[in-house]
Order: sequence, then structure tokens, then C-alpha cells
Amino acid sequence: MIPYLPNMCVNMDGENDERAKGTQKTSEMSKKTQNAFETNKPFTLRVLYSGHGAHEVVFSYQEISLFQPLSDWQYREYRKLCYLRPIAAKNYLLDLICFEHTQYQRSDFEFIGKDNDPTKEMITLWQEIEKNL
Repeated sequence: MIPYLPNMCVNMDGENDERAKGTQKTSEMSKKTQNAFETNKPFTLRVLYSGHGAHEVVFSYQEISLFQPLSDWQYREYRKLCYLRPIAAKNYLLDLICFEHTQYQRSDFEFIGKDNDPTKEMITLWQEIEKNL
């Protein structure tokens, strides 16, 4: 069983994704308050399961929405970073978005803050999760 990852279906501005409301688990973990990450602009960034084992990143800002498929390796790297370095995980996703043919650049968007060093408990938790992926 893959553990519940609270940030997968949440806009990075802290609002619940409408598509995820019906699928969120009712466990203790899902009842916890979602982390809101500070950004330099009011954009949203989501990782969605698109079926058949595939995931994609959806970036939205003002009039644009960009979709970027994730390889299995990219998705696993993102999951690892979510547990060990959450802000770095969000910026990692931004690095994957192709802003070509838009008026924006990657440098226009940033999650602000600094991750704390992962604790031994978090590292152990990730190692257990990784075994099940």
C-alpha cells in the first residue's frame, strides 16, 4: 500500500483541489491541516495521478495552465523530497515545468523558505515508504 501523501492533491496555496475532495482518506493524517507554502506569486502547482501509473504536474497562473508529465523516476524523486525537504520538492516540480511559448520564465516563480534538515525519524519513514513503491 502506498502511504497517503497530503501534498499530492492540494494547491500549493493551501486550497483543496476540487478533484481530490472525493478521494481523500478519512484517516488521522488527512484530518491534519495542510501545509501552505509561501510563494513569490499566487500560482498553483499540483501533482495529479493521470491513470495507468502515470502522474503529471499542473501549473496555473493567471491565464495559463501548463501540464508536464512526470517519469516514474521524477515522481519518486518528488515523493522522496516531499518527506525530506518539502520546499525543495515544490521547487523541483517548478524546475520540470516547460515555460516555452509563454511570457513567463522559471525564474519568475519560487517557493520561499528553507527546509530544515530531515530528522532520523523522517529518513527512516521515507526508507519504509520507498520499500513499498
